[in-house]
Amino acid sequence: MITYVGIFTGLALLGLSIPDRRNLPTMIGIALFLIWFMGTRYIVGCDFKAYYLRYVEILPGLHFDEIFSRQEPGFELLASLLKTMGAHYMWLNITTAILMVIGYYVFARANRSPVMIMALLFPVIVVQLGMSGIRQGVATSALMLASVAFLKGNRLMTGLIIILGAQFHSSAYVFLPIAFLAGRRINAGRIIAGVLLLSPLAVYLLSDRLEVYSERYVEQAYGEITSRGALIRYALIMLPYLFFLRYYRDLRAAFPEAYNLLKLFAIICFALLPVALYSSIALHRINFYVMPFSILTFVYLSLAIAPRQQTLLIRALPPLLYGLYQVFWFMTSSHAAECYDPYRSFSFLMLSGA
Repeated sequence: MITYVGIFTGLALLGLSIPDRRNLPTMIGIALFLIWFMGTRYIVGCDFKAYYLRYVEILPGLHFDEIFSRQEPGFELLASLLKTMGAHYMWLNITTAILMVIGYYVFARANRSPVMIMALLFPVIVVQLGMSGIRQGVATSALMLASVAFLKGNRLMTGLIIILGAQFHSSAYVFLPIAFLAGRRINAGRIIAGVLLLSPLAVYLLSDRLEVYSERYVEQAYGEITSRGALIRYALIMLPYLFFLRYYRDLRAAFPEAYNLLKLFAIICFALLPVALYSSIALHRINFYVMPFSILTFVYLSLAIAPRQQTLLIRALPPLLYGLYQVFWFMTSSHAAECYDPYRSFSFLMLSGA
């Protein structure tokens, strides 16, 4: 636990102290560190062994017909390419870490307080997702990257990036309708129009997985399973949006360029309440996609509503909350104890000659 909390504390302190106009060297340093930390991990992350065994079973050779007939060909192509090159499994994690960190970096740099955004991504998006479920980690990073195209009003690029991310985890297709809204003012009518126009395409692209998702999340064919962690993370996600309801005018006045994106994901997150009540397992998966935008809202709120004499105190609230969550998770979650502690790295083994 000390390793992860220490890293987060260091990142948060950098976020509070590094001004936006001088963040580039710090951001590059954080990005390189995360690629090493995520990519060279050894038996760290609850899905590490499953992905390792999956990689071991892949036969060398690029059998394109077989690869592109599968549900998530992007990951299959990447893994097959590395296996054909004779690469060790570590390089699959390094490559996916690079893809994820590119998304984090571009997303953070496109917004205010990028160092703080990177810090707040660490406890959940980096550790719990990016160091375990690497396929959805890449898909989530792609959605973050797509949001930058969304901010620029580029509908085509927003949609294409989401589709590319879905080649690693097909659940990303459900966010395809937001491409229709890029460059448009967000209101109920346009959201409904986007859903009606692009949902059929998303459903078609998801068709191979619909039966699996229906059995798992709707019919609960494997028994009724609950995820307490998903509900806690949803509460963490929703906290900034409760303040959004009170201070949305301040946000709109202070950051008009980001307001449409913040408003869109506020609506999405409130719309997840029925999912939270019905299936916390389904919520578990969706939480990861929307949390970066909750973090973004938290950061912008802390900048928009802080009184001049209390700016540092208000800006410290997001990292304080996420830090408390991280400590709570490590102290109460069996997954945290079994899958993440202690942190081990292939690079440590190489240095020790093991």
